[in-house]
Amino acid sequence: MLHRRKDSNYYNTFGLERDDHVANLCQDKIVFEKLGKVLIMGDFNARVGKYQNMEISEENIVDPCLLRDSKDCIVTNYGRTLMHMLDCTNLIVLNGINVFPLTNVLICLQGSGGGSVVDYVFMKACDLSMVNAF
Repeated sequence: MLHRRKDSNYYNTFGLERDDHVANLCQDKIVFEKLGKVLIMGDFNARVGKYQNMEISEENIVDPCLLRDSKDCIVTNYGRTLMHMLDCTNLIVLNGINVFPLTNVLICLQGSGGGSVVDYVFMKACDLSMVNAF
């Protein structure tokens, strides 16, 4: 599944609102999920910091494998909106989860030594066994 940039012609072609990336992504996820398993990756220009996935078992226990860590501690409004969409659609952020601990690094590096994480991979937790490396 492809996440499209805000300036993409895709939005005009299909009559979608450019500013509602999260709703468009949610709609795309629902459509593609009917065809099979969904893996979403891309540069979302959203910072979710150490925001945790909300995947909870039937016993209301968070799977320790799904707990996240990140070197990026900042959460933006768009990051909160994106995480809310993921929670509502049963998707998790793979970046920084305990299963892939080396993925908690800063990706977008700045000249002053700072950086952020804006590139993410999302999927359902129940499909996680399909991923061998990340």
